[in-house]
Amino acid sequence: MKNFFVLFCGCLMCVTAITGCASKSGTAGNLSWKIVKDTLTISGTGAIPDYSYSPISHFYNVTTAPWGKHIKLITTIVIADSVTSIGEAAFVGCRNLMSIVIPNSVTKIGNHVFYQCENLTTVTIPKSVMEIGEYAFWECSGLSSITIPNSVTEIRNYTFWQCSSLASVTIPNSVTKIGEDAFENCHSLTSITIPKSITKIEKGVFDGCQRLTSVIIPKLVTEIGAYAFWDCRSLKSVTIPSSVRIIGDYAFHGCDSLASVNIPNSVKEIGAYAFTCCSLTSITIPSSVTVIGKSAFAGSSLTSINVAENNKAYSSEDGVLFNKDKTSLIQFPESKRGEYIIPNSVTEIGECAFRYCKRLTSLTIPNSVTTIGEKAFDSCRGLTEIINEATVPQKIKYEVLFDVNAALFVPADALSAYLAAAEWQDLDIYAITENPDIQIPEDDELGNVPENEDDL
Repeated sequence: MKNFFVLFCGCLMCVTAITGCASKSGTAGNLSWKIVKDTLTISGTGAIPDYSYSPISHFYNVTTAPWGKHIKLITTIVIADSVTSIGEAAFVGCRNLMSIVIPNSVTKIGNHVFYQCENLTTVTIPKSVMEIGEYAFWECSGLSSITIPNSVTEIRNYTFWQCSSLASVTIPNSVTKIGEDAFENCHSLTSITIPKSITKIEKGVFDGCQRLTSVIIPKLVTEIGAYAFWDCRSLKSVTIPSSVRIIGDYAFHGCDSLASVNIPNSVKEIGAYAFTCCSLTSITIPSSVTVIGKSAFAGSSLTSINVAENNKAYSSEDGVLFNKDKTSLIQFPESKRGEYIIPNSVTEIGECAFRYCKRLTSLTIPNSVTTIGEKAFDSCRGLTEIINEATVPQKIKYEVLFDVNAALFVPADALSAYLAAAEWQDLDIYAITENPDIQIPEDDELGNVPENEDDL
């Protein structure tokens, strides 16, 4: 029994020793690799194979490549000048990697290659590289600068996503497409020169680049995609060329330093929430615009929305946005002060039309209005009175009167109908002939404009 126990312990120690000293060299496809101290060297002729990656925690992943077992040791990678490509996910999770030498023989950097290499500060991409894959430098939070060679024609989706230290990027004119979310959350990026060859600013390309101060859109661009400059809080200047036809949903949402913008006469569509939470004080809609999305200019400092007289779809009066024949009131400028009387031509108050108009104190709704859209008066905290001249109470929709404490004045012969209408019962209702004492709140009692789309 004693001999068996000794034999068992000996075998266990042997297994443990073998496991703890896993091989630090081997093959990868036609290539060989070895780790000496903290340096991974890959040699031979051909391509580094594609790999995948697996999670090691809720936040981190590691490559399934054979050197992945020693991932914590690797601070430097040297690739032989006969290697032709770096396969997918080859170095995922090399969190201690600080430098890599990519030889001139490499023509392709695959998807996810440097994903979560958070201590990689610089990398030189040789002129031989023609393709950089999606997510290639995803979450390389230490990467401070990158130069893309003119052999590259496309930057793929999410290539530099959340490279939060990336302050300098050089993109050559050979690049004809920058993919969706390619530079999202690159918080340190202060300026970017978009190549003249680009024809579309894709969805979310510079989303969350909070230090970006100015942007010139190239003259061949026809569309600025949804969320393209979302939350670029330091953006003070943007030049939109006369080639642009579409400004997408939320394109400049949250650009709260953007105080002015010129929309050229080429633009046909302005998406929903396109300029919400900006610092615009006035905006002019050119004659070319045929579509304006919901709350396109909400959450801003607007006191005036003006429409070119020859616009066939929209019109303005006293700085308020209407459809062409003024039957629908689309948007009231959020920072416009005082009393407002809706024109008698209006039959519909649009969705969110007066939302967050906290400086509006009195509103008169004519008898012509039969429809009031969702959230039409939501959070009009300065509104002390609504004079509704309709003799039949309108059927109002979702959250029309949310956070509104105004008194409602209605025709005397319709008072009982309003008192019986569930939609209006959140307000104190009076006949128009009555004159109750109403207090007007000060500005500092009205609250702030919302800063994100969840509040819109």
